[in-house]
Amino acid sequence: MLLACGDGAPERPPNLVLFIADSLRNDAVDCIAARGRTPYLCGLAERGVRFEAAYAAAPWTVPSAVSLFTGAHAAGYAREEGFRVPDDEVLLAEALGSQGYEALSFVEGRLPRAANALQGFSEPSLSDRRPLFLELHQRMPDAREALTDMRFHRYLGALRYLLDWQGEPFALLLWSRDPQAQYTPPARMLVDQLRVHAGRVPRPIHFYLRLGNPIPGQRAVLSLERVGPELTPAEIELLVQLYHLEVQSVDDRLGRVLELLRVQGIEDETFVVFTSDHGEGFGAHGHFQHGNSLYEELLRVPLVMAGPGLPQGVAIRERVSHVDLAPTLAELLGVACCAGAQGRSLLSLLSGVEAEGRIVYAGSPEREGARNAVIEGDHKLIVRSSGEIELYDLASDLDEREDLAGRRARVAAQLRARLEEVRQANEERRLALRPAGE
Repeated sequence: MLLACGDGAPERPPNLVLFIADSLRNDAVDCIAARGRTPYLCGLAERGVRFEAAYAAAPWTVPSAVSLFTGAHAAGYAREEGFRVPDDEVLLAEALGSQGYEALSFVEGRLPRAANALQGFSEPSLSDRRPLFLELHQRMPDAREALTDMRFHRYLGALRYLLDWQGEPFALLLWSRDPQAQYTPPARMLVDQLRVHAGRVPRPIHFYLRLGNPIPGQRAVLSLERVGPELTPAEIELLVQLYHLEVQSVDDRLGRVLELLRVQGIEDETFVVFTSDHGEGFGAHGHFQHGNSLYEELLRVPLVMAGPGLPQGVAIRERVSHVDLAPTLAELLGVACCAGAQGRSLLSLLSGVEAEGRIVYAGSPEREGARNAVIEGDHKLIVRSSGEIELYDLASDLDEREDLAGRRARVAAQLRARLEEVRQANEERRLALRPAGE
């Protein structure tokens, strides 16, 4: 897809900004309140497309990254040491690079890179945090309130790239480590919450700010998965509010990126895509954080895209998956990649020519108590490694409280057959990609 740049001007390819938040569940996106916590994301949806039932293909970062960038399920890339995408597999960033794009990643944390799923993206060196922080304060005086935390130095590197942009086509990947635990929003956001919750919770506020991913030696004391079941409703409410503040902080950062696209005059020739690698749990079904179940709170994520040629203000209700994203971006940008993708481009949904319903698959086969899930229509089946199954009707029971496996045995059997088809396809891929001698 090419864009005209004015009368008689040569056409140039569109740009791409892919913004991924970590652990942002779909119901944390707030577009209803007059001053909701995600105004920039909601504004992006108003000038683009929001997929209201988008699903992560896995409940934690590494396999989710594999699915996002290969268009295939991570189980097909499983190795003895974890997941690994082969070096010779052509992914989106490599395909764009061959077409003259500058593909850059600004990723917080190490897990997104762990399986080689980001191959093709260059990572600028940003070792000097403080000079970068001070530089952005000088160059974006109107944004100083939002630029108050040097933890976000990779994000600041993306802002500097856009400020210095010289006209070359680009594909930028921004991956925020927020809003996952530990829930430590910027200090400027904490004041009101500290005032509201002081005296309502039994422990000092700093205890809750440290829950989630404690340093070695404190794991038994500060593990949210261990401490969570002991928390009072008021304590869980505080954690949720801290989480929502981090969601707001992520939205603020998205807003600065969108602002710079406008300043540079390239808003209308840039595809902006926002999603999350998975959701987050706060005690529903007995779990906190993520990676430990396949319920909706961990799988259902926001997915919004806007850009040249896409419809505006459209909400898609069909269930879609992260494995559909790479084929979609390849079609939007007019490149060939991801030959082994199991997903399908989402553009057919936008054009109204979808030929058949989509089946959503998700799994965590590599973890203790492994489980897999499949959704067809409104029914969702979860199968544990023990053979136990759960069946839910998401149309009437989105919170997954009523297990229907005993009453709808035929539906469960049909979905189990679907799940077996995906499992076999994943196993065939895994065996085909297995290194000699493994």
